[in-house]
Amino acid sequence: MIEAAGWSIAVAGQLRAHFKPPDGPSRAGADWAVTLTKDGQPRRILVRAWDSDIGSQTRAGPLVEAYVAGLIRSGWSPEAQSGAPGELVYGGPKAKPWWKVW
Repeated sequence: MIEAAGWSIAVAGQLRAHFKPPDGPSRAGADWAVTLTKDGQPRRILVRAWDSDIGSQTRAGPLVEAYVAGLIRSGWSPEAQSGAPGELVYGGPKAKPWWKVW
């Protein structure tokens, strides 16, 4: 769990699937359910993360939490999200392919 601007941020789960982005063919990824709590009031949001962007799924949960914390610190408010799948998309650094060693 991470804290940012009074919000407690925790990943609650994920749905893994192939999703159709607006600009191309379907891609493997996950919709992460993130619970944000402030003043005892929980709010749930979805964050989509493409497998090609997030890399190993074992470290994906903390990356998604850190992504949401960064959004909050930059002025984004959880109340601004409608909750539609694909509305928030993780935009972290691109993961290196496992076979590249340089």
